[in-house]
Amino acid sequence: MKKYVSFLFLIATSLSSICQDAHFSQFYANPLYLNPAFAGNSYCPKMNLNFKNQWTGLDGGYTTYSISYDKFAESVAGGIGALITHDKSGVGSLSTTTINLIYAYTLNINKNLSFKAGFQFGYFQNSIDWDNLKFADMYTTTPGTTNATAESKISAIGKGIDIAAGGILYNEFIFGGIAVHHLTEPEQYIFGDNDSKLNRKYSIHTGAKINMENALGELTISPNLLIQIQGNFTQYNFGCYLDKGPVVIGAWYRWNDALIGSLGIVNNNFRIGYSFDYSIGKIGFNKPLVSHEISISYKFKCKSKKTKKYRIAQCPEF
Repeated sequence: MKKYVSFLFLIATSLSSICQDAHFSQFYANPLYLNPAFAGNSYCPKMNLNFKNQWTGLDGGYTTYSISYDKFAESVAGGIGALITHDKSGVGSLSTTTINLIYAYTLNINKNLSFKAGFQFGYFQNSIDWDNLKFADMYTTTPGTTNATAESKISAIGKGIDIAAGGILYNEFIFGGIAVHHLTEPEQYIFGDNDSKLNRKYSIHTGAKINMENALGELTISPNLLIQIQGNFTQYNFGCYLDKGPVVIGAWYRWNDALIGSLGIVNNNFRIGYSFDYSIGKIGFNKPLVSHEISISYKFKCKSKKTKKYRIAQCPEF
């Protein structure tokens, strides 16, 4: 009985996913995933591509893909956007696809302070790749041969509506926001279970952008804090970005979980970033677990009609 059955791993990852979402370490490189209020923040149209391979030291870890597009639309006095995510776990056997539409209203409170309120409407579907699973009754004593499993086949295992909302308060130098995802706590229907709600996720984030000048020229430092709460799980992220010319360097600590380093390159409206997570938490594996993340963004040129009445929240790009 020393065989490892991938189906058992799938069950474990499925149960853990009931309470927790996929997460990105470069959360400001995927701002719509963090908070829908960021829609239209760059004013001109912007597209983001994100990929994360989590826990590469573990067979059958997690891979998450994301693509988003947003812009500011004067006709609706706010930002509009779309976000698509696709998450795979358990050797690719369990997957979740979500499509979201976003609107963010912008309000100038006074000449220095602004507020953005974002609303997100989404549709998700969970699915299982039955042909990718291995069961104990498939193995034989003859090397290289397998039997057909007697287990009953399961196909689609859940779909539904998902809603989120968020807000950001900011001025020229500092910002703070809160977002609540899965407001209705939709059912996931894992293996036919009709009591598998996806817990609400609360994200609280704040940061600042400090412009400095030293012997090497202009320098920007961006200290940031992110707190996320979902079910019985709470995550604290502390970190700082340093911008110098076309280079962006970041260092983060995810409390009792991981050390994170990131590097980004900026070329006009094009940005690309890479981050490396090294797990320091104890999750039951006797091997180092690392994660890799890549982000690409492009801000399209537009005939900007923005005036001093429109302000951008000064969050980091990576």
